[in-house]
Amino acid sequence: MAGVGGAQGIWASVVDTKEQAAPFQWYPYSGTTYLFDPNGCYMTWSGGLSGRPVACNTWPYANGWKLEGNRLIAADSNQALSRYSGGTSWLYANNDYTVLDVAIELV
Repeated sequence: MAGVGGAQGIWASVVDTKEQAAPFQWYPYSGTTYLFDPNGCYMTWSGGLSGRPVACNTWPYANGWKLEGNRLIAADSNQALSRYSGGTSWLYANNDYTVLDVAIELV
């Protein structure tokens, strides 16, 4: 389960419970599929920061995502949702880290 937090309250991380998770939904737009939550937060990744961390930001910063099997892939970079192996809970779009399996839960 992924939630958001950190100093700015926008960085994606692994959380322990469903109550802490961000309820992302698919949003297809102009040939690309985005992920957003009901608060207007769009899933993105930052190529300008070390490791390409995943964050929750406004529409102008949104990145497209695709599901390939059980992997969530950033559509523009082909980098998978991952976790740095150093034990941190932060999420990244980085094939060099520990790539995570994802599951979609219908609500």
